[in-house]
Amino acid sequence: MSISLALGVGVNRLRKPVAVNNSNDPPITEVTGAMAFNGTNAHVIYPASSDYDVGTSADFSIEWNMWFQSANAFPRVFSIGEYMVNGGIKLGVSIETNTLYFWAGGGYVAALGLASYINSWNHFMIYRSSGTLVIKRNYSQIYSAANSTYIGGSSEPMAIGAENASSTASARFKGYITDFHFVKEGINTASNVSSKPASRPEASVAGTKLFLKALTDDNKAVDSSPSAHVASASTIAWRASTPWEPAPIM
Repeated sequence: MSISLALGVGVNRLRKPVAVNNSNDPPITEVTGAMAFNGTNAHVIYPASSDYDVGTSADFSIEWNMWFQSANAFPRVFSIGEYMVNGGIKLGVSIETNTLYFWAGGGYVAALGLASYINSWNHFMIYRSSGTLVIKRNYSQIYSAANSTYIGGSSEPMAIGAENASSTASARFKGYITDFHFVKEGINTASNVSSKPASRPEASVAGTKLFLKALTDDNKAVDSSPSAHVASASTIAWRASTPWEPAPIM
C-alpha cells in the first residue's frame, strides 16, 4: 500500500471532477462557496427592515469578500435606495472606474482609488466606531475620518449586486460575493484585524443582522444571522470558491 493511500491522502480530494475555469473566474474549491452575479440581471433582494437603520451615531460594520469582474459603468456591491430617487442611496457601495464609493445619507461619503482588484479575491470592511468611520481593504486601513452621517434606513430593501430588482445593467455587479456580514450597534472584531485570519470567521456576533455565507448552492441566499431575513427575490447562481480555500481541486 502506498503512503498516500495509508494516510488517506489523495483519495478524498477526488470527490468530484475538476471543472475548467474561465480565465477570469476564481478557482473552484471543495468547501463552501460564493454568490455568483452575471452583471446582467442577477441580484438578491431582502425586504426593508429596521435592522439596517443605524442612525447618526451608532457603531456598525459591513464586510464582504468579492471577486470583481464587472466592466459595467457603476456596479453596486450592495445598496439601500437608488441614486437620486427618494432621497438617494441610504447605504451602499459601488465600484466605478477604479474607485470605491461608500454611499450613505443620500450621497457618497468616501471615494477611494483602487488598484489590482479585478479577478482576485479582496476583503473589504467598513465600520464606524465611536464616531470614526474606517474602511479597510484586505485588512489594511485605507480611510479614516470623523463621521456622523445618517447610515441606512428602514423603508427600502437591501439589494446585493444591484440597486434594486429593476436596475439597469450598468448598476449590476459582475463577479462573486461571499461572507457579506452586516452588524448593527457593534463591530465584527474577528475581522477587524491587521492581517487575514488563519480561518474563515463564520460566527455571528452581537448585533449581526445579515450574514450571507453562501455555503452551498441550496442556501446561497440564506441569511445565517439571528434575524434570518428571507430574500424576496434572487436571480443569482453559485460557485464553489472562497478566499479561504483558494486552491483548485487536485
